Amino acid sequence: MMQRKYSFFMIFAILSLIAAFFCPGELSASEKINCKICKKQIRPGQRYLISKNEPYCSRKCYEQILPECTVCRKRSYTGGIYALDHTFFACTECMKKPRCFSCQIPTDDATLSCSRAICKNCLRTSISNSRQAQALFNEVRDTMRLSLGIGTRHPIRFTLVDPDQLQKLSGNPSDNHLEQGLFKYEAEIEKVVTRDYLGRKKSEKTYAKNENRSIFVLDHLPKIRMEYVIAHELAHDWQAEFYPGIRDLKIKEGLAEYIAWRYNHFKKRHDLNRRIENNPDPIYGEGFRQIKRIVDKNGFAGLKKYLQFKSDSKHVIRK
Repeated sequence: MMQRKYSFFMIFAILSLIAAFFCPGELSASEKINCKICKKQIRPGQRYLISKNEPYCSRKCYEQILPECTVCRKRSYTGGIYALDHTFFACTECMKKPRCFSCQIPTDDATLSCSRAICKNCLRTSISNSRQAQALFNEVRDTMRLSLGIGTRHPIRFTLVDPDQLQKLSGNPSDNHLEQGLFKYEAEIEKVVTRDYLGRKKSEKTYAKNENRSIFVLDHLPKIRMEYVIAHELAHDWQAEFYPGIRDLKIKEGLAEYIAWRYNHFKKRHDLNRRIENNPDPIYGEGFRQIKRIVDKNGFAGLKKYLQFKSDSKHVIRK
């Protein structure tokens, strides 16, 4: 992602959860209600529990609505919610374990370079070989250009890097290694001013020459995750080639997420897309939803017109 990157960003929510809305109740003789879980009728005078206006005949029934830890499968009153789609929950004890750098699930598994933990599931398809990664990059690029109609033909230098290298390249000062990919465009910019016979400026054009394009992706990512990151970065390359005047970060990252979403959809990877769709981030998540609304209303041709309009004010002509 251009100078800022979404990895599997984690949302912490320490949950007293449903217990915050919990209070004991006592049924009067005239009332008749059934337990939300076991459906047994609660007898007059019997004490019961209420959560979100729903009755539970016992603590055992009430505990059935508590979230289940994704790691240990135990239900817990407290813990944390991870992942962009909020579908992953860890209890307090499992939250103490190191998290897999890719999927964010707590794990006791092996550690990679830069103290990165990785779970067995992600390790199974992780890519650290440069040649294998280059082949995957070429495959994703061909798929996007030939099947989705989104791509460029100029050379792009593709490199696998570790978190420290990626952090330095991105210029991100944070100690948290959130980057998973980066697109960098470098060129010499020349302004040409046209003047009339009196020396007054008539027009000004900006030209780019000696262009270099590079994509850096974090090593040891699982294959499917790496494909998504590559697709996102290639979307930045496409935008920089055809709509170079766009400076709005929300449009740039939203467009890259949308194109990666289309790639995932083509590959039938709906779990990854749910994370994109439900991402609460105001740049990546809301940016994606803004771009998708434009496509849903006006089609992809309408999106191109919108991007052209946003780009035209600061258009760069290439030599």
